[in-house]
Amino acid sequence: MAARVDQEVVKAPGTLVISTYASCPDIRKVVTPDLKAPSMGQTGVLLFIDSLNDHNRLGGSALAQTFNQLGDECPDVESVKKLSNAFKANQKLIKDGVVLSEHDVSDGGVIVCLLEMCFGGISGMEVTIGHRQGNALSILFSEEVGWVLEVLQGDLQHCLKTFKESQKLPE
Repeated sequence: MAARVDQEVVKAPGTLVISTYASCPDIRKVVTPDLKAPSMGQTGVLLFIDSLNDHNRLGGSALAQTFNQLGDECPDVESVKKLSNAFKANQKLIKDGVVLSEHDVSDGGVIVCLLEMCFGGISGMEVTIGHRQGNALSILFSEEVGWVLEVLQGDLQHCLKTFKESQKLPE
C-alpha cells in the first residue's frame, strides 16, 4: 500500500490481521462494563483482579507517555497458569450470575477502567487502595493485566472464595 504526498510516494508497511473466535456456551450470560448496583438501589463492591504478581510496572504506559518517558519495565504476565485459573474463576462467577459488571484494565490503568465503569453507569465511586504494595500513582496507572468486577455486597465472600480457590490449583 502506498500514498502520494507532495510528489513523493510513501510506502506503508504490510499489516498483519489475526482473527479468532470463541464459542459462547450461553449468550444470555452477558456482562457489560457499566455499574449497575447504584441504579438497583443496592450496595455494590468492586474487586480489582490484578495480574496476580504484585507488580505495578509503568513502562510504555499512558502515564509514562504524558511525562515523555518510556519506562524501564513493561507489564508482563508472570504466570500464565495463574492468569488462566483466575479467568476460569471469573467465568464461573459469571455463570453463577453474581457479576453485575466487568471491565478490563488496559490503556490508562485501573483508574481509567474505574472511570469508564462510572461513566457507563452514570455513577460515582469512592476508591480505597487497600493493602497493595507500591505507591498510589503506580497502582492506579499501571497497565498490568487485570480486570474489575462489580458484585453485590452479599456476594463478596463467595467471589473472594472462588478466586482464592482458583489460585490453589497446581502450577
